[in-house]
Amino acid sequence: MSEAIADLLAARRFAQVCILPPDYHFPNELELGIGLTAAGERWQRELLAAYTNLTASDASAVLLAAHAADNEVLIDPSNSSTETIIRILGGEIRERRINYPFLFGRELDDKFVENFGSVPIRAMSPQQTQRLLQLTPQGVFQLHEWVTGPFGLIRSMGRRFLPPQTCGPTIRCTEIACGKLHHIDMRTSDTAAADAFTKISEVAPIAVNLGRHLEDIEIPDSEFYRANHPGGLPWLLGNGFTHAELLKLTEQVLANNHGGLRERVNGLLGGSASKKSAGTLAGLLTFAQIMQVLLLLDDALLVEAIEGAINRGAILLAPTEVRRSFESRHLSGGHYRADAEASALGVRFVPTTREYAESRTLALIKSVFSGEHEKELNWQLRNEVGSDSLEKLERSLFEADPQDLIRKLLFSSRESIERAFGVLQFGQFELPESEEAEIALVEKILWKLGHPLPAPKPMHNVVNQHTTELVRAAQMDYASDEARTVAIRSAGMNLFVELEEFLRACSEFACWSLLNDHYDLHPLNRFRYSAKRATEFARKIYQDAADERGPAFPYDASGKNTLSVLIASFRVLAEICEFRIDHKDDFLRPAWQFPTYAKHSDLQDFPLLHTALILDLRPERTQRLIDTLKTVTLILTRTDICEARNSLGHSRERFPTAEKLVEAAEAIRSAIEALNLEGLLPTIRQFIGETEDRFSRRWIKMSDGAGDEVLVTAPNQVMSLGLPPYRVPQIVARGAVLSGTLQPARFGVMDDSEWAELWRNVGLIDSWLNPNESGIPSPRSGLDAEIAEVFDTSGGGIDVGFRAPDDLYVGDPFDPRSMR
Repeated sequence: MSEAIADLLAARRFAQVCILPPDYHFPNELELGIGLTAAGERWQRELLAAYTNLTASDASAVLLAAHAADNEVLIDPSNSSTETIIRILGGEIRERRINYPFLFGRELDDKFVENFGSVPIRAMSPQQTQRLLQLTPQGVFQLHEWVTGPFGLIRSMGRRFLPPQTCGPTIRCTEIACGKLHHIDMRTSDTAAADAFTKISEVAPIAVNLGRHLEDIEIPDSEFYRANHPGGLPWLLGNGFTHAELLKLTEQVLANNHGGLRERVNGLLGGSASKKSAGTLAGLLTFAQIMQVLLLLDDALLVEAIEGAINRGAILLAPTEVRRSFESRHLSGGHYRADAEASALGVRFVPTTREYAESRTLALIKSVFSGEHEKELNWQLRNEVGSDSLEKLERSLFEADPQDLIRKLLFSSRESIERAFGVLQFGQFELPESEEAEIALVEKILWKLGHPLPAPKPMHNVVNQHTTELVRAAQMDYASDEARTVAIRSAGMNLFVELEEFLRACSEFACWSLLNDHYDLHPLNRFRYSAKRATEFARKIYQDAADERGPAFPYDASGKNTLSVLIASFRVLAEICEFRIDHKDDFLRPAWQFPTYAKHSDLQDFPLLHTALILDLRPERTQRLIDTLKTVTLILTRTDICEARNSLGHSRERFPTAEKLVEAAEAIRSAIEALNLEGLLPTIRQFIGETEDRFSRRWIKMSDGAGDEVLVTAPNQVMSLGLPPYRVPQIVARGAVLSGTLQPARFGVMDDSEWAELWRNVGLIDSWLNPNESGIPSPRSGLDAEIAEVFDTSGGGIDVGFRAPDDLYVGDPFDPRSMR
């Protein structure tokens, strides 16, 4: 009976929160599947008497959607046929007479802008809503085991609480100081059922205790209080991967035929694709259909499939890339509001209410060594300080390196690590067969428990390793000159291949960081580094310089530059910086781009007076940066690195001496050290800790993958510039100290994946950056004043199919867990 009630409550939600066309009436057959209590029959008579155009099926649908009035239940589950209700609602959904917005991806937002303009509004009219629904797919949601979407209502292998909603398109605010995303409500049409639902909801709203009881049936406490609550998985699936990536994932799932999914998909497509390959079959599905099909898997199978696609390279993620849904609207993440994230280490569900990594680590270890296995834990902790194993364990958690602790305890035996896999529950785990695989597995476990990704090794580490190998090869004794030549040539060519790539990346980063305007009007681009965009920016700067200098600087904007040109680019960049300093008035920021606080507040500094960062740094730091750029070119040319490289291909008579090679290696190391000292390398750092005193002053440590640390302080006067939160991967240009402060410029890392490009400008209005085109009004006037009023009073409620509230949900474009 409990399963039938859960199905009935699922049908209730699908009937309650939906969008109906004008003058819609529910099919007559629906009345036969809905059994009413005595209270329900009484309300049915009242509604039919009050609304002459209300059919008996409409009244039954209204009572199903309301489900209760005051403290009285209206629906009798023992006398209702959930099979009939689901079948009828599924048919109406499949034929698109009952609709839901498709909230995954960008199509809903983009179609709204194309058809209704780019100004945020409270809600669409019913007519606009119907038009937008015609242009976009059927929405995909899931309640209990029932998934709604283009194929109607289908039973899934898993259970989820992904309730339908009518919170529609998102548009980025036109007020510069805001920049947030604002949801536009979609409204159902005028129908007799909508009027009747409004009446019963207003006259006899459901009692609080009864409402909570129904919620407990929909979401049992055992699910609600899970730290790894998987409620965010559908949002990660739909907004955390591109359509192309989901196609590859679907192909893999169909090839493995989990739960007979291949046969089910073939049936949904009319049986026309029974002999087609998994790839061809996946290609027949639209984005919305893929979403509905993938949600037919349970959470464990779905996570395993995603991690399998990541592990085999079908979905590529950069070392620092963390995928999460840009928007998880009204996320059902349980008590801990767990969200879903994916990285190269797999999928995890992480609480957003606060940090729980240490608590989850403790819970994992206790679960692995519970019961008869507790004696194993006692033995592993025998030399630790404490009166019992629990005290020893808690002390170890706060004193030991988490990686060392995990390896010591969980990897103490094959059985203990296999038990850990079971406790972690979601993911693709394999026993390690090497030291490297074991380290990777430890990192994966820590990631799933809520710890951050490890910082990648800095790129100059590879160059330094090659210089060491070259010096070693040059100084070794060999049996013959031929053996010496082969060994040195191999080590030298490896070095210079890496050196060229290193110098290119560093030169482009230095150019982008020093000459770009980092107070971009699109908030998501402020102080955000993308290697691809840095390359595009730098190539234009250097090409202009090449056009001016002619043969003296033969730069190739296609990227095919010789080592000598790459070395010279640092000197050229220094000269460009000096020119801009001499003509800094030509680069003043337009007055309309200044934030309002810059004119009225003395608590927040706005040092970005120009459109190039080099012009807004402390003067002594500016000179040091320029001197460093010149020094790099000087060091590498004075030692004639190019000749050392070229001579590696010469005959024995002209082959470089050991002294020449050692000198070249030392010059390369000196150039790297000079760039590293000023932070002119695109070295990614991660937060590793902080201290805070009683005055709330903070000292934040960040480290690269080699352990090199930098220290920044907070709070400070430039926290409103859009600098990245301290706990996200970032590059610290420690020599680029902002004018009037002690704060270095910091750049969050934006990955260059197709997914990142898809969401980089979400909600951005094309004309937003041009005040002459967008007609941006003065703050707190006209349209801005109206929008501001909405922001100040908005709530977070969802629409119901029969009645649309005026609430407007305001989203935050940044990850709230990283903001402090």
